[in-house]
Amino acid sequence: MIDHQPSKKYNRRPGVEPIGQSTFQRLKQAYRYIHTRGFDKALVILSEMEKNSENKLHEHALVLQTYGHLYAQKDDYKKSLEFFELCLNMRTLHESVALSTMYTTAQLNHSLKYFARTIEILTNWMAMSSSIHGDAYVLMASAYSELGHFEEALAFMEKAVSGEDSPKESWLQFLLALQYETKQYDDAIATLNKMVELFPAQSNYWRELASLYMRKDQVERSLLTLKLAEEGRFVEMESEIFSLVSMYIDQNRADLAAKLLDRALKDCLVVEDANTYEILAGAWRAAGKYSLSERAMEKASKLLAKENIVS
Repeated sequence: MIDHQPSKKYNRRPGVEPIGQSTFQRLKQAYRYIHTRGFDKALVILSEMEKNSENKLHEHALVLQTYGHLYAQKDDYKKSLEFFELCLNMRTLHESVALSTMYTTAQLNHSLKYFARTIEILTNWMAMSSSIHGDAYVLMASAYSELGHFEEALAFMEKAVSGEDSPKESWLQFLLALQYETKQYDDAIATLNKMVELFPAQSNYWRELASLYMRKDQVERSLLTLKLAEEGRFVEMESEIFSLVSMYIDQNRADLAAKLLDRALKDCLVVEDANTYEILAGAWRAAGKYSLSERAMEKASKLLAKENIVS
């Protein structure tokens, strides 16, 4: 949570009377039906309450709000949004409830792809709220991103992530995508370092971080990143191992490529065929380990002979 001083206040209609106990119980019953998907029974209650509450503003607003929740549960977001907006326009809700409902309308607008309206509502909501949760910043960032305003989206994602010690993985993925979009590669490196720290088993993050270091001509950092991923056994998929072997060879580190592929063969992580042993032989040869290269070539020749017999 990121605290700040609100710059606007919610103006509740003066003289709002509290609802009675019987009204409270009827609304409670309607919500029970909504939560158990008994929508028809809930609608009967709400229709009756709507007729009886025409001259009771606060009660009527709460009925409209309940309609909003009902249609949201039915995935009828347009109708849900209509009822929530009617409810808010009556200005009878307590401030905390009004702000919660306003935030819900922002979410509904986003779901309906009304991104400019989402931004407008969230801007007002943030101005009225004394404490803003990270999800609100993410929602705002998403709306700006959908409109192609990536700089603004990035600013809000940075706020979302900076307010958390352990940000959600999806938040960091979104932040990283925006940093790429705006060519903030140094910041992207910092984000990826955070991602490999929090989610080390995700081998693609290690590979992406190494690629970014390479893009910045930080070859040693790139190789160190790959080596850490390998030593931590975060590279286990066959395609990832061959990709890493290729990267080592491209950076003139055939010794690392050979050691990785040799380990992968022993651990049965890659296919044991002639092609794999030919790659291993080439890596050992480039690393100056000629006896190991010859041994690998002998194995490749034997496997190739077997493969020819089978075919």
